[in-house]
Amino acid sequence: MKMKKSLGMSFVESMVSIAVASILSLAVVSTFSTSSNVIVSHNLKTKANEEGKAAFDMVSRLLRQSQRSSVKITTTDTSTILDLTIPAGYPIWPNDVSPYSDNAIRIQWENGNTINHPNELRIGKAASLSGLNSAVLETLVGHAASMETSITNFQVKPIAGGKYFELTLASLATLKSDMAPSQTVFQGYVLPRN
Repeated sequence: MKMKKSLGMSFVESMVSIAVASILSLAVVSTFSTSSNVIVSHNLKTKANEEGKAAFDMVSRLLRQSQRSSVKITTTDTSTILDLTIPAGYPIWPNDVSPYSDNAIRIQWENGNTINHPNELRIGKAASLSGLNSAVLETLVGHAASMETSITNFQVKPIAGGKYFELTLASLATLKSDMAPSQTVFQGYVLPRN
């Protein structure tokens, strides 16, 4: 009697091949997940750096164009408020609508211990410094609802009797809980207009 040779796979061979395929699939999914987390983390860090740099440049420009005698800095345990005026009729954002009469500008930051606007840098404008108390402040960077970019520090310190100012701004990319946060600090000295 002749025995016919089996052309198919045995049950054991099928189970071994399924187990090997499953292990390979898990390795591919794990690698993809890790790569995806790295890309998301990198993108959030890049966004926080760009937003922090843009905010630092904008505050530096406003402070540089301001009238030195008008600069008023109010610092508490939970906030920093920078009030200043730029020359009347001077078109610089946010005073960029003719006749450029809203030349008093407030930049306000509250740290993460506050309830209202934690880790946001907010800006508002008015016709005079006294009008800033009722000015509507809009978020410039560090929106608390999205919590992707936070401004963790904002300081303005007068140097040499207020002849120039030291400006510090720190932006933080808030990442998933399993990733280390990434903070970037921008610092420089600004000489006002007069």
